[in-house]
Amino acid sequence: MTAAVGQRLRLALGAPDGARSVPTPAGGWPVVDGRVVATVPGPFLGLEGPGFEKAWYVVALDAPLAADFDPLHTLHGQPAAPATQVLLRPDLVDPPPPAEVRALPADVIGAALAADGRARVSVYVGRAAGALPERLSLAALKEGPLRWVCAAWAERLANCS
Repeated sequence: MTAAVGQRLRLALGAPDGARSVPTPAGGWPVVDGRVVATVPGPFLGLEGPGFEKAWYVVALDAPLAADFDPLHTLHGQPAAPATQVLLRPDLVDPPPPAEVRALPADVIGAALAADGRARVSVYVGRAAGALPERLSLAALKEGPLRWVCAAWAERLANCS
């Protein structure tokens, strides 16, 4: 477990940078709150292997995303239940060259939150609670139930029990 577990986050969901042609979902892009319930190592910037894996955050949402939330049409019409949990992949606004990725901390999201007060992430849905593998891989992400749905900015909220 990392220091991230238990932290409360606010996620301002949106289109990835440069996706200006993506229409705004009906009702606007949601802002959702949740708590980090686990972390799992996974590929970062499409790279795998020692030093390239970084912590992904599993966030239990306070209120679920709507079952039809698929603004970028990545779920391919798959029927979905409202997402009560999301998986956050660390992203960077300006990714470094691959040679510098290994120098980044294992918890890129936590480091960005500490340094800037917010972190750029990608949001995935489709993983059942309790079905988290020990490690995420590019192959499992392509074949498995997880689907990328949008980008987001994450920021810490005050922890209140």
